[in-house]
Amino acid sequence: MAKYYTLAEKDDGENGRWCILFGDYDKAAVIEERDIVQYADGTPRSRLKILETSDVQADINAALAELNRGE
Repeated sequence: MAKYYTLAEKDDGENGRWCILFGDYDKAAVIEERDIVQYADGTPRSRLKILETSDVQADINAALAELNRGE
């Protein structure tokens, strides 16, 4: 299983949940996307997180669920 990087964004709606915004095997590509979202869209950095998991969808979902439990 390869490393996979997921950009998560905290929803500014009522539920305030973290959602998957973008993912890639290349961390630099995810960092670039995060920077685009932060600067072009004006999203505060505090509402963006990069998750590192395997490329198995269940692992990505589990990392996102853990992030949502912690908030």
